[in-house]
Amino acid sequence: MSRAFVRGIQTTTRTLMQFAGGVRPSDLISQNGGHGPEWEMAARIVTQAIEKADPRISVTNIQGARAHFSSKDRADKQMVITIGLSTASGTRVGSVHVHMDGSFKFFPSRIGKEGGYDANISRARIAGHINNPEEEIAPETKDEKQGGGK
Repeated sequence: MSRAFVRGIQTTTRTLMQFAGGVRPSDLISQNGGHGPEWEMAARIVTQAIEKADPRISVTNIQGARAHFSSKDRADKQMVITIGLSTASGTRVGSVHVHMDGSFKFFPSRIGKEGGYDANISRARIAGHINNPEEEIAPETKDEKQGGGK
């Protein structure tokens, strides 16, 4: 297939999530043994669903090809693949921990919270999205816990 033809097809379809950084989706297959294809598929499905929920998120950076236990979320007993999420301009909006079964947790950065990226992902009700305990606490409850309640 000629490059011009392929490029023509690509311009007529919606741009999919761009994978940046040194780790490619194919590395998930080669680094995770017999479960590699499942990890790669879970990562693709989750990142595409996130992009659909908030099209401003269009760049991913897989942060290590091997599945690992989360150091950020010690309560999570499943292995994860950590993927950084950014806008096309390079603004980091957070990271996502993808589980092999397709479930995931989103950890927004400060900009991810202030820009409403986390709210858009929650509102989209993406299959497999697991709210972080912080997200499940209503704002009033957070204030009350910090001594600044009404």
